Amino acid sequence: MPASQWPASAGVIALLSEAPYRFGFFQTVRLLERWVCRQGACPESALQDGVRFHNSVALAFPAGEVEAVWYDSAQRRVHLRPSLLGLLGVHGTLPLHYTERLASQERASGHAGARAFLDAVWQRAPAMFYRAWADSRIECQVDAEGRPGYLPLQLALAGAWPAQLAKAGALPSEAIACHAAVLRQRPVSSESMGEVLGDYFGVPVRIESFVNAWHTRASDERSLLGVANVSLGQGVMLGERCRRSDLRLRLWIGPLSRAQFDEFLPGSSAGLALRSMLSLFGLPSVQFEIRLILRAADVHGVTLAAGMAGGGACLGQTARLQTEEAMRDCDEMHYEIRFPGAA
Repeated sequence: MPASQWPASAGVIALLSEAPYRFGFFQTVRLLERWVCRQGACPESALQDGVRFHNSVALAFPAGEVEAVWYDSAQRRVHLRPSLLGLLGVHGTLPLHYTERLASQERASGHAGARAFLDAVWQRAPAMFYRAWADSRIECQVDAEGRPGYLPLQLALAGAWPAQLAKAGALPSEAIACHAAVLRQRPVSSESMGEVLGDYFGVPVRIESFVNAWHTRASDERSLLGVANVSLGQGVMLGERCRRSDLRLRLWIGPLSRAQFDEFLPGSSAGLALRSMLSLFGLPSVQFEIRLILRAADVHGVTLAAGMAGGGACLGQTARLQTEEAMRDCDEMHYEIRFPGAA
């Protein structure tokens, strides 16, 4: 049996003018506002300049919230006649005999001057009604050009500012806004941090807490006989440094392919993005030890070559000496990320 020949679907605006009863009032105004902006109107004044609202004089039961929609090519404006609100009609605020007298006058004289006057008086009311409805809905916080109007508020919640978004290794605004709630959660858990980083970079990330490391004490914290910090059991300590496990986190990233591994090296794109992402968690006093795990299939020995693609390597990062194929993933590459204020 041959397939049915479906007609080409009409555009939304064309369908809106042909069957306005199928659309709600707020839906119609939102579609018309975005359509008028795409025709070149200013987004801030699209409703005032490009859309005209009219009162309905119909006394029959309305089929929907919108009675009629039409476009005036001479004035380049869209006209909308709602049926759920207005000064006239069955849902109008004026007494019903006003509508009856205006309708009979228009039929007798063929002029609609009185109704045009009421339309001019009532013009701002439906536009303000729509604005009040749209201001409290996230799905409407998108301008006519498709840019999310709610994005600045989400970036403010995440603690991101324009200067931070413009620097090297900056993250996409949408990515920061997506994780704004988790980034501002206190205290920060290792599980949530690993999930955010893994979701953004698309690689496995595991966080190891309480990593033991040397901490160099400030000069005013050191014990000096007869001077300071010499009370036993209250802070006396020998030496300039001590071992602490509350100032460092270890991030295990991988297993990674060779291309992903190179991107996470210090100074590369993913490495810079990782530093920017960690700064959003608000942990300036914590040191981050980054451990990159290279999968076994991409672990190869170094060879003499002109570049990295030909088998060359960088000392301290990708150079390895081996006599046989690797049997396990390599996790020897590591480096630190510190922020101002870290111990």
